[in-house]
Amino acid sequence: MSKITFAQKLKGLFSKGKIDEDFFEELTDLLVEGDIGAKLAFELTGSLEKFCRQNKIYEQNAILDELERMLCGFVNRADFEIDDSKTSIFMLLGVNGVGKTTTAAKLAGFLKNNGKKVILAAADTFRAAAEEQLEMHGQKLGIRVVSHQHGSDPSAVVFDAAQA
Repeated sequence: MSKITFAQKLKGLFSKGKIDEDFFEELTDLLVEGDIGAKLAFELTGSLEKFCRQNKIYEQNAILDELERMLCGFVNRADFEIDDSKTSIFMLLGVNGVGKTTTAAKLAGFLKNNGKKVILAAADTFRAAAEEQLEMHGQKLGIRVVSHQHGSDPSAVVFDAAQA
């Protein structure tokens, strides 16, 4: 049985078709679940509900567009260049279930496709199946994965990957 992701829950909410008070309450709950934070979730949905009421907007796509516009104000874009003469290490942090492993694979694939030498470090040694999931991504992408046995020291994995 696969876990329903935040994005799938959000899509499900917007596909219901009924935009009412319950919709905004459920949206608030989803945003809190998505680690946006209770205060910000209430502020966003309150502003969104007010915007929709004032502009007589009841169509899901228009509401989703406005929510995206509001959320983009909280996103920072970081442009960076990789110095090919040095080793670069990217560490992905986040709560359980937000897609760190998948993001690592996507980033690794992107870098490899842009001519960079990439090694993945399976440093999430405490989550069940994390190493196996990263190994699977590495195999699909043709990227080496450095890992240790389950429960080992994550910093040792990162050290060995950096040495590799």
